[in-house]
Amino acid sequence: MFKRLPIISLTPLAFLAAACGTDAAASIGSTSPPSVGSAVTTPAPAAPTPITGVPIEEPPTSSNPPPTEPTLPQEFVEIDDGGYDSVADMADHADVVVVATVTETISFGRPDPAAIPGDGIIPDADEHIGLTLTVDEVVKGDVDDEIRLTWWAYDVDADGERSAELLLNGIEVPIDGDRLVLFLREPQPSDAPVRGPIDTFASHHIVGLDAIGHLDGDVVVNGDTVSGDWTGLIGSTLADIRAAI
Repeated sequence: MFKRLPIISLTPLAFLAAACGTDAAASIGSTSPPSVGSAVTTPAPAAPTPITGVPIEEPPTSSNPPPTEPTLPQEFVEIDDGGYDSVADMADHADVVVVATVTETISFGRPDPAAIPGDGIIPDADEHIGLTLTVDEVVKGDVDDEIRLTWWAYDVDADGERSAELLLNGIEVPIDGDRLVLFLREPQPSDAPVRGPIDTFASHHIVGLDAIGHLDGDVVVNGDTVSGDWTGLIGSTLADIRAAI
């Protein structure tokens, strides 16, 4: 945190008035008015003296400003959803494999209280989000330029405020601008909607939690750290993934 330095304020010096000449008709103590036609001269003001050598200090500018929004605490959620033996095995179970960028995020809010057992008011309820992504590259299959996914993303408190980011098997919640590699399947009849828009929104589903990876450049830097008997996509490059498929 930077402290704002005091800014030095300088007041210009007053200028000395030049003395009146001896020919001035009106002088201190004189009672005689000036004669008609005589000129009363006013001395020209002296030029201001420049002030040098006193720099005004400006507060330093941070090269890494603090975030505009507070960071939520993260809660690790372990989910046993099986897993795959390799990238090739995972690709065999996927209809499409793409590299895509998140362009829009919407919230579906808390679950419908009518669907919650008991009194319908519970702390730490779940918030799901909808992700719209632009497809940057198709590695396998045929897909439109835009896809939509849903994601179990946050805990919320009894007031509906987000209280924690959920890391599903270590996967960070995708946000706008994130670039992802995704192994996807199309919705199946068994995916019949049971919760309204949250289920009808998605155009695709991931084939498992180990089927999504956050990219930094061409390297997967975040993904599933739990599922399967392998280390997942983390550390793989896009070239590795293309070669495996």
